[in-house]
Amino acid sequence: MQPEAFTIEILLILYFAISIGTAIQISTGIGLGLFSGPALLLYLPPNSAILISICLNILLSIPLAFQEREEILWSILKLLTFGVFIGIPLGWLAIQLLDKEILQLMMAAVILFVAYLLLKLRSSTSARQIKPSQRTTFAGGGVAGFMSGCLAIPGPVAMWTLLQQGYAAQEVRATMRILYIFAYGTAFLFHTALNKNLVSDVHLLGQLFPALLIGGVAGGVAKKYFTENQMQKCLLLLLFLTAFSLILKSTLKGLI
Repeated sequence: MQPEAFTIEILLILYFAISIGTAIQISTGIGLGLFSGPALLLYLPPNSAILISICLNILLSIPLAFQEREEILWSILKLLTFGVFIGIPLGWLAIQLLDKEILQLMMAAVILFVAYLLLKLRSSTSARQIKPSQRTTFAGGGVAGFMSGCLAIPGPVAMWTLLQQGYAAQEVRATMRILYIFAYGTAFLFHTALNKNLVSDVHLLGQLFPALLIGGVAGGVAKKYFTENQMQKCLLLLLFLTAFSLILKSTLKGLI
């Protein structure tokens, strides 16, 4: 489906997903990629959906990157970034080989994994117990790069890698914000160079950009009236609903 063929209803759905994802990411550190990618994948070819999701995440990640710069784990960030650079081309290749329904199921699995991580993070009160491993961190970055290249969602695996090594939540969140810039920036260059529908994708990106602004305003208001704990609960609910929708959509498409 091309952007000019979108109905008002479809545009409203995309605006809702992007605005909600933006607002929640401003409040919790994650959110946009988990909603923009799945929503776009429902109505666009995989290459176009992932490229537009990457662009939206870049536009949001840059102004948020250094909000907690004193907590950034710079040595860990370097290892993750090296892994990301290796994984992104493999992720792009996966898009070319896998059916759209398989990608939707992969997204659903990643979203459920994020929900698990959030539940674990909410219940975790222990300090660092596991000795950090450079090999584990590099491998986590590689898988995160793969996920960035094929789903535009680099965060979950990288987040899990750091949490498993016992880093504090604020350190993980600050480090992830910088990683997003490297991951999405590299994925953008790779997807743009190999994109055959760049003009129409840029046109749709322009149509959807105001949704980022709406989400930014909503996120600023939400931070004043809702606690991070309340926003995380909202995120968990939306994650489960999104995953269920993706599973239902891909399963029904496969049965028809």
